Amino acid sequence: DGFYQSHRRQLAQILAESFDDVQFQIVWKSQNQFWRFWERVEKDGNYLWAKGHSRHGADWNLGMVEMYAHHEPIHFEIAHLIKKQIEEGNLDQAVGIVPIPGPACFQLEGLAQTVSELAPLQLSTDGKLAFAIYRLDKRLLANGIFEIEVMGKSIEEVALNHKRRLPFKDLERIILELTEATSQPFERADVPIYGLSDYDFMQLGNEDNLGRDAKIVWLNRVCRTPMTREQLMTFDL
Repeated sequence: DGFYQSHRRQLAQILAESFDDVQFQIVWKSQNQFWRFWERVEKDGNYLWAKGHSRHGADWNLGMVEMYAHHEPIHFEIAHLIKKQIEEGNLDQAVGIVPIPGPACFQLEGLAQTVSELAPLQLSTDGKLAFAIYRLDKRLLANGIFEIEVMGKSIEEVALNHKRRLPFKDLERIILELTEATSQPFERADVPIYGLSDYDFMQLGNEDNLGRDAKIVWLNRVCRTPMTREQLMTFDL
């Protein structure tokens, strides 16, 4: 809760917005699937599905807790800002329909993964490391799909290469995630979004492209305005 409150205070200051009314309920699930959390913004409230399956049991440490305390709430905070825009007549209400997976996930997941860098938010060393490892993991999965489907490499070959970069993750799980990402319809649509959006957002936010003040202007616009990938990548300040 301390990490979450810190995130809320920092982001509220940067976006000049109050998030005091943004609440969500955690609902525990136990399916054997790749996701740890799945945000659900529904008519009757906000829900964060959390995974209690043993598959993720060894993942948790203090840095990971801090990372998710910044990653997950921003989904609900962005939904809150978009809802306000709809209520004020600035956006069509159809914008509030966000299928997962879908094109809007590029923006939502990209922001969640990179907001700590782009805002920037104050994190502990463990929190920064957890974010970096998370982004590396997602990028490797996206690259792995390309290597398997386009370059014709075997899942085992790609997994061995990933293992050298992900010493905290066992080889069997890497193989499982690559198998799911290249064979399961939901995972095949959802998984690449993380790696691609993270890479694109970090390129946009590079100091050579945007200075600190420009990043704040960019964040204020992007957190309130749903955009396609093309619109995001050609955004003119």
